[in-house]
Amino acid sequence: MASAPPGADDRPRGAVSVEQSPTPVPRTKSQSLGTLLFVWGGAFSFLASLAYGVTFYLGPLGRTIPMRSWADEAEAVATNIVLFTLFAAHHSLMARARAKVWLTRVVPSHLERTTYVWVASLLFLLVCWLWRPVGGELYRLEGALAWGAVGVQVTGVLLTGAGVHVLNWSELAGVQAARTSGELVFSRGVYGFVRHPLYLGWMLMTCGTPHLTGGRLVFAAVSALYLLLAIPWEERSLVAEHGESYERYRARIRWRVMPGIY
Repeated sequence: MASAPPGADDRPRGAVSVEQSPTPVPRTKSQSLGTLLFVWGGAFSFLASLAYGVTFYLGPLGRTIPMRSWADEAEAVATNIVLFTLFAAHHSLMARARAKVWLTRVVPSHLERTTYVWVASLLFLLVCWLWRPVGGELYRLEGALAWGAVGVQVTGVLLTGAGVHVLNWSELAGVQAARTSGELVFSRGVYGFVRHPLYLGWMLMTCGTPHLTGGRLVFAAVSALYLLLAIPWEERSLVAEHGESYERYRARIRWRVMPGIY
């Protein structure tokens, strides 16, 4: 998260869209103010975690600190891996169909997505707050090379935004219920380029930096590794959910994340 971005789950990122508009979260006269606050609070937590993640990447992760002893650096890296694994475990496991069914036994079905968003957003914030500084600096680009790297990151931002537009940000944030009916349409927008454009966008944003510190290296490497490991698992779920439609999409769009590579 979309990665992807935090709060974006592993539901059909494989370019699933529908012809009809998504159904809003059911609202009745008896719906409490607390429910509305919970739904919109979840959306706010989703956006806030994204904003804080950008600030964290540009700020603390962008600071070069002196290398400490190997033991201290190894401890910091191990701690960060554990933190991100906690976020990743929820991000993937709770996006599975069985987990969603279990969750609806605890919360109303129309609040399942919002509950997921709340937990995912808070876990991502926790990762950022508890992240241990990692020393060292691998490179610092200057001039045209630096601007080229920034261009890579901007491309990642635009690609991610285009992918979110296809999936509908309000649905990702839990404001609208997931689309469950209508004719499935694959290859729409950036999903006709690669099967997981949100993942590609994330990698371009985190890896395409003109200034690679030790902290940014660990953050980019751990998150990219998680996304690459999650893709086969995610696609098995998509095949189980959409059957031949997704199989045809996979046959038509060859590359998962990186054209010509993977």
